[in-house]
Amino acid sequence: MRYQSFRLQIVPGSEGGYAVQAFSPCGEGRAPFIPPEAGGSSEALGERLFRSVFRCEILRLYERSFDLLATEPDAGLRIELMLDPRDPSLAALQALPWELMRQPGTPDFPALSRRSPIIRYLAVPRPVYALRRPAVLRILAVGANPRDQPRLDLQRELRNLRDAIGTSTAIQIVEPKA
Repeated sequence: MRYQSFRLQIVPGSEGGYAVQAFSPCGEGRAPFIPPEAGGSSEALGERLFRSVFRCEILRLYERSFDLLATEPDAGLRIELMLDPRDPSLAALQALPWELMRQPGTPDFPALSRRSPIIRYLAVPRPVYALRRPAVLRILAVGANPRDQPRLDLQRELRNLRDAIGTSTAIQIVEPKA
């Protein structure tokens, strides 16, 4: 997947409230942010949270950004939620279940879609260093056979994993002893 960023930054607003700022492929926008009330089902809370964030011009930017990607099946819109962990006025917002956001009137939870993952992006003043790649990437393959599901052909799944990895990649599959 190739992703475009849709960054949402929640900041203290006027009179003790909050504001949400969006930085998208279609431009920038700002709207008041009123935290949703807790309670109810996860779907209801997710819809209230979505309505709190995606209002006014933020919603229009979100819809236009998705429209840009509509004709590209391998493109997505990564929703990056940015909260400053050093700002004590944002502490309550950091505890909100952002991954439950759900567009009202749809069965869609953006966090469950490859086309619109939600990530939390912390604004911290630290340098970012590239990770060192290990010489061999080890994958632990563990099979499960729940009683209420059809049995899984574990040997076939391991063959599929080996075929998907190929021989040119330095990966070792570790099979636990039964």
